[in-house]
Amino acid sequence: MSEIKEGETLDLEQDETYQERSWVVERIGWVVVALILLAGLAGFMGTGVVSSATVTDSSGLLKVEYNRFMRKHNPDNLKFEIATSAVGPDQKVRLWLSQDYLEDFQLNQITPEPESVESSGDRITYVFSISQPTKPLQIAFYFEPEHFGTLSGQAGLSDKGSVQFDQWVYP
Repeated sequence: MSEIKEGETLDLEQDETYQERSWVVERIGWVVVALILLAGLAGFMGTGVVSSATVTDSSGLLKVEYNRFMRKHNPDNLKFEIATSAVGPDQKVRLWLSQDYLEDFQLNQITPEPESVESSGDRITYVFSISQPTKPLQIAFYFEPEHFGTLSGQAGLSDKGSVQFDQWVYP
């Protein structure tokens, strides 16, 4: 084994093409990680600016707040705001949701609790008694998604119009 003397250099083989390719792959990795972080901060992973959405029916009587992105088996909710003019003469509000939409969830709680629940065709109708129709009624459905993928839901008030909303459930 020979010693390296001052002023001499090691004669090592270098593969510049491989080195340049590895730098490109490394930078692509940085960009991918940065995009994933930005997507998470924006709300594409569950909560954030782009995750929350609101839709209102054409008559303005029903407003639905929901999350566009959810996680399977993670608690989530739908919030409904119903205008006082939607209250019937019997002091009741009938809010329906599409049955195929509800089949994809484990419904945990409804606040306030409905007076009764009716099933008709492709809809489940929840009947709420209103004691003070002076301010909009706030209703919240708390649930956990049981399947992942795209979900399309519909909700409405008796025959007064409806809204449609789409959600994505991550595994």
